[in-house]
Amino acid sequence: LYGSNRSMMEEMFQKQSMPFYRFGTTIFLQKINEVELSNYIIKRFKQTKKTIEPEIAKKISQEMENHPYYVQQMAHYVWLNTNDNAGIKQYNDAINNMLTHNLILYQKDFETLSISQIKCLKALVENTELKMTSIETLKKYDLGSSATVIRALEALEKKEIIDRFTGKLEFVDPGFKLWLKSNIFK
Repeated sequence: LYGSNRSMMEEMFQKQSMPFYRFGTTIFLQKINEVELSNYIIKRFKQTKKTIEPEIAKKISQEMENHPYYVQQMAHYVWLNTNDNAGIKQYNDAINNMLTHNLILYQKDFETLSISQIKCLKALVENTELKMTSIETLKKYDLGSSATVIRALEALEKKEIIDRFTGKLEFVDPGFKLWLKSNIFK
């Protein structure tokens, strides 16, 4: 299992009161490697008589953090903006299209956040590698105590805004991270 609604899927198979409790072996999938995703994008463009610059296909994979659903969504927006060859202009237009398309969802998610959750997201937008409860991070982002940060991160996980699946904190929707970076924390 990977990505959206992972917690719901885990609950269905791992909670005793649920219908699929221990129904089978749970396999947690890793993200698809960037090279494979980029090659897939290039191949699919070619099948529709369009081309995409390899660095743009790579940029899509990187910006969407190799999350298959979001890579596909972003590649689709690039494809829609392309007549013959996709370059940086089509990519930038696609970013704007994707953010505009998801604007209401992003605003709705943002409006439900507490101040401490917003501060944690600001820190994560700048660097997902941060040790969120370190004294330096607490001071730099005015996060309060480590207990406050832990509660905020747990709430963000419950809302499925962030995930810890890979051992580090990451955004479930990389587009939401882009929206925060370009509209809230600029």
